[in-house]
Amino acid sequence: MVAASAQPALKGKAGVLTTIVDWVERRGKEPLALHVSGLESSRREEHILWSRQRLRVGDEVMICIEENEKPTRASARYKATPKSRGNQEREWLRRTAKKHGYKLVKL
Repeated sequence: MVAASAQPALKGKAGVLTTIVDWVERRGKEPLALHVSGLESSRREEHILWSRQRLRVGDEVMICIEENEKPTRASARYKATPKSRGNQEREWLRRTAKKHGYKLVKL
């Protein structure tokens, strides 16, 4: 059983809460991970990370929704900037073009 005890403080705020189990095969990276993160969109569109931990084959992940007066402090917060969004879009375009055999030409 994996316990990622994170009680995000989003009550009464506009936002998104996500719990993701991902598998990414990369050199030097652990392929399985659990992420508890979100987006506070009420004022600043701030991305928030509460928990990130490695998983192993055989681990069980349980999600329990409950109210808590003492939310877990976020381990990271960052605001998406127009520049970072543009970089993400360009990287996606490069990967997609390469995947489909296209060559991008900057004009």
